[in-house]
Amino acid sequence: MKSFMMFLLILGTLATDSDQIPISPSALSGILISLMLIVFLFVGLSSLNNINGPATYSTVPLLVGKER
Repeated sequence: MKSFMMFLLILGTLATDSDQIPISPSALSGILISLMLIVFLFVGLSSLNNINGPATYSTVPLLVGKER
């Protein structure tokens, strides 16, 4: 994120004629939102990847609603 802010700072200093950043604020917010969505997507995928099943599967039959 720090490198992205440095990129924005460099982009802002590239405007020589005026003091304006040569990109509109709506475009900047769209870029930020898409970057955040990508980050959340990959964090969610990596957390889903770490879900494991039960460590040991029992072979004992379940007695649910039955009398012994």
